[in-house]
Amino acid sequence: MELNKIKELKDVKTITSTESICYVYKDIIYKVYKNNLTVRDRLDTIEFFLENNIQHTPKLYDLIYDDSEIVGYSMQYYKKAIPISGISRFKLLKEKCLELIEVYQSLKDDNNLCYIDFHKDNIFVNNNSVLFLDIDCCLKRNFENEQASKQLLKEFIIRLIYKTYLFEIEPYFTSEERKQIRNILFKNTDGENINSIEDLKKFLNDISKKEIKKVLKKIPYKIK
Repeated sequence: MELNKIKELKDVKTITSTESICYVYKDIIYKVYKNNLTVRDRLDTIEFFLENNIQHTPKLYDLIYDDSEIVGYSMQYYKKAIPISGISRFKLLKEKCLELIEVYQSLKDDNNLCYIDFHKDNIFVNNNSVLFLDIDCCLKRNFENEQASKQLLKEFIIRLIYKTYLFEIEPYFTSEERKQIRNILFKNTDGENINSIEDLKKFLNDISKKEIKKVLKKIPYKIK
């Protein structure tokens, strides 16, 4: 589809981020990148998802062109989806975090892709099922990408469980304060470090609201 035709659509809602402008029209999102280099870097991943309908990811429809240059893509818009961070029931949140891990592993093991863009505006629940957005950010699986994505997954889930978004508050602390906060939060209920995916699953299965309150009381800084 041509970009000029998208801009001519009526009743279009626009959502702007640092890297793109999304035009929301009916049941479709048209994602247009601000930087052509971003398109080139992600084109292989975008084309993969255009050709393959992967469960727990949005359906991609077409590339978007500005004259003959690729500037973005269109995908399905899920009107009733809610961000996973908006789940208030603790038991359900834990269940969805465990499902999130399974989806992450499936993308990695079945499609050789590592999802790296974990944040509260990208992971949703649609029809009671976890949905990954911004899938163009997936990287080809290799050791380095896998280690990075695993760390981001771990941090995202721990932030969700403790309702504190470390990436947002960390700039306000010294490196020593950040280290202390992480040493407190990134442990399971037995006081052991959360390192592997299995450690993360155990943490989710064992953690309780009572335990969370005990852990947060150990932190000497205001982090919420």
